[in-house]
Amino acid sequence: IRQNTADLVQDTGIRFEYEQSENIATHIKLPIDYSRNLIMIFKEAVNNTVKHAQAGQITLSAKEGEEGSIVLTLQDDGRGFDLQTTGKGNGLANMSSRANRIGVRLDFKSRPGAGTTLQLYIDLAKVQ
Repeated sequence: IRQNTADLVQDTGIRFEYEQSENIATHIKLPIDYSRNLIMIFKEAVNNTVKHAQAGQITLSAKEGEEGSIVLTLQDDGRGFDLQTTGKGNGLANMSSRANRIGVRLDFKSRPGAGTTLQLYIDLAKVQ
């Protein structure tokens, strides 16, 4: 996900930063379909940011969550949008559908003028 994000923002003028908790498990092997869906969720989110957000920076972080979970967060400093009035295009619907398919929680937070944050919660006990 980190490499895909770096590739997608290359030559766009958007700065990319990656943050990772020191104690996060890095040896986790995910099933191929699970990994593919995670990659596609973040690819869609980054594409949306590049196309629509007018962002100057994207930050991707991987942190340890509660009770053995991992939280992946993608945050931009772009123009944001109103989740209530923005048309549910295929992008948001596809991301939600993929998250449901693999049983992860996906939250969006956005406000006009305040950027957008996507948080994905992976319960490792359900994956392994």
